[in-house]
Amino acid sequence: MNEKSPEDSSGVFPQKVPVEPSSPESPDKKTSERFSGFLEFESQVEAALREALDECGVETEGLQVEEPREAADLASTLPFRLASELGRSPAEISGEIAGSVDAAHFSLIERVEGVSGYVNFHADGGQLARETLERIMAVGRGFGTPGLEGDVILEHTSANPNGPLHVGHLRNAVVGDGLRRLLVKAGFDVDTQYYFNDAGRQIALVALGIERFGLPSDGGKPDHAVARVYARANSAVEDGELPEDEVSRLLTEYEEGVEETVEAFREAVEVCLEGIRETLDRLGVVHDSFVEESRFVDDVDSVIERLREAEVVEAEENGALVAQLPGIEKELVLRRSDGTSVYSSKDIAYHVWKAEHGGTIDVLGSDHKLQAQQVGKALELIGVEPPELVVHEFVSLPGGSMSTRRGTFVSADELLDEAKERALGEVEERRGGELSGDEMERIASAVGVSAVRFFMSRVAPQKPMEFDMEAAVDFERQGAPFVQYAYARCSGILEKADEEPVVEVSGFGETELALALQVSRLPYVVRNCALDREIHPVAEYCVDLASSFNEFYRDCRVLDAPEETRAARLGLVEAVRAALGGSMELLGVEPLESM
Repeated sequence: MNEKSPEDSSGVFPQKVPVEPSSPESPDKKTSERFSGFLEFESQVEAALREALDECGVETEGLQVEEPREAADLASTLPFRLASELGRSPAEISGEIAGSVDAAHFSLIERVEGVSGYVNFHADGGQLARETLERIMAVGRGFGTPGLEGDVILEHTSANPNGPLHVGHLRNAVVGDGLRRLLVKAGFDVDTQYYFNDAGRQIALVALGIERFGLPSDGGKPDHAVARVYARANSAVEDGELPEDEVSRLLTEYEEGVEETVEAFREAVEVCLEGIRETLDRLGVVHDSFVEESRFVDDVDSVIERLREAEVVEAEENGALVAQLPGIEKELVLRRSDGTSVYSSKDIAYHVWKAEHGGTIDVLGSDHKLQAQQVGKALELIGVEPPELVVHEFVSLPGGSMSTRRGTFVSADELLDEAKERALGEVEERRGGELSGDEMERIASAVGVSAVRFFMSRVAPQKPMEFDMEAAVDFERQGAPFVQYAYARCSGILEKADEEPVVEVSGFGETELALALQVSRLPYVVRNCALDREIHPVAEYCVDLASSFNEFYRDCRVLDAPEETRAARLGLVEAVRAALGGSMELLGVEPLESM
């Protein structure tokens, strides 16, 4: 930071010759066609801070603007950083900065205060409400896009096709698909991939099990049948009923391209993926492509050669090849002693390929952290940018642990079935005399899936979680049904209205303005969450917006409001409906017109 000597001035900052303020065309002259709600307020706050610092003769990097949510709408903590450099107290500095801001120069800033080292900015609620509502009337659920850009390859779920998705995979899918929706909304071009093992030991066990025991045909989903045969084959190998040499033989034949073995592997994988895709479809989870591990078998030699050049490859006594990676205690196996490649070496090749096509984000369970660190370090050594990692902790259920290998797990299908049944009970109790059986089934299915997704979305991924079905589907708690009900209430009000919503905020009181402020925050939330790779603040936003709307609904009449305020309040309801529906969809929560 560069500034004049503090001794040159009796104030907090050195004085400088006044200059004409630069024209704030960017903050002042945004039209409703381009208006981005709370983000526009933030941009005006930043412009005001820069002008104030320029007025005070201070050059500095970073404005440290954040959302305190209580003392102000936005605040800067910059005075705390400047205090040691200027030899002044944060309180003095914050007062000097606040006094140098001309709030009248910015359309969305009502007032600025210097309080205990913070520079607090308060929005002009009426102007922010008017421009936000105008924008939403123009674009509907298109509101909330902050205009970021870039190419991203996002990999998530990527469960091995040796059984159905279980609740751990479910959290990965929810986080991954939520990120996909969020990044697309933010403006990124996203290619979402599911990378699956079609050539490793687990698939060899499935193929061997089908060959020896046959695939169970009980009318259930095919991925569940594969899980049973996989568990049986795994036990048979452990017990000596099937020799381990048989598994090695299949792996070798597969990499050598023996047609019969390649076909057996392919059929085993396709059977399981059919069931996995069905579960993903039910969840509303979308992948652009399914990428098979075997595609990169031929690239393993190149990976190993590049790691040799980095001088980290060693041959073990049994003939296996490993990499001793700096900073990582456990060695990385590159080839087995029988010459076949392992998952990690092909995973490195896969990431080399991905890095050539854009930035990469991997969503992983915490049990894969070591492998991810090994792959990332190997990529660094060969000059390839490692993927950005979003790591989530485990999901537990009351009753114990899960193991696909042992055939003891709770599948995602079972969890979704139970959620639907619980939701159906709630719908029958509340509206059994009003709706047909088909309508109740449809609502229960949407509520069940939404409840599971929302419950898993609300918890930050770095925190372990226990899935509480009762809490997830409870209509009285602040979960998906709570948010869906607020949306349905908005829809019901608008459906019954005899007049069109309008944008007219002059008569809004504190409750209406607080609700409009919540609506305006959507682009700000989307921007921050997309950059931070987090979806749980979107869930928090949904609950906050639904809660604010419920307070408005309690305190402000709409359909039977006086004529001079009815259409204006309908406009606010329309804005809430658009913002709430758009934010719900980011989490895969289905907006329901009626519940």
